[in-house]
Amino acid sequence: MKREISISLAIVFSFFAATVSKARQAPDCAAFKTTGCYFNGAKPGAKAPLLIYYRGHLSAQNYPTGGLYGGHITGPANILSSARSALTFYGLKQLALDKGLVVLVTGSSDISVLQIEVDDLQSELGYVFPRVSLAAHSGGYVGLSRSIGTLNRVDDIILLDPFYTDFAAKIRPRILEGAACSGFYTPHNAKRYKQYFSGLGCQVEARTGAADHENWVAPCLEHAFSKDNTPTPAAAP
Repeated sequence: MKREISISLAIVFSFFAATVSKARQAPDCAAFKTTGCYFNGAKPGAKAPLLIYYRGHLSAQNYPTGGLYGGHITGPANILSSARSALTFYGLKQLALDKGLVVLVTGSSDISVLQIEVDDLQSELGYVFPRVSLAAHSGGYVGLSRSIGTLNRVDDIILLDPFYTDFAAKIRPRILEGAACSGFYTPHNAKRYKQYFSGLGCQVEARTGAADHENWVAPCLEHAFSKDNTPTPAAAP
């Protein structure tokens, strides 16, 4: 009888351990609160750095499913669909797998990620993130602006053509605290970058084509995490 109980308990514990392991490294972008989704690309047994990706406005190009366009997406299903689309379109899933990152993707450009949500994700995964990087694409500067003052740590800020006037003042304090800053801008934002952001000391690359607003996101992120999961500066303009 005792042997049967022991075997039964062993089976239960094995099932529980497998379930926890599967939850901690989901094969897809797992829904996360009302924010969007996260993909866990952590290497086995590793404590992965966190990349929070604030997605830009939806368009026919970056959201080919159609039906949802603009900067304010509502409803849990739509937000999740938008976040998962960004994960694929911008190569975030592959980036997470290649670099061993946890990537949290917002499903609307105006959605914030506050410290309490980072804490909840850390609790879900069972460890504290050793590094936190923020990336804002285009209109995603709105979500990042609403988040950055609440976060306990910001190691890196990656600017994916999000150069709007009021955004510079939001990120300046974290840069002065030591956060690294890199990214790129396209002709559409060149004037605003030079007027409001050039004095921040960010290593930002000047792109010459309008299409790079979408097409250069993945290469820029790949370059940023090209060594030891630590963003490295892009080429200066």
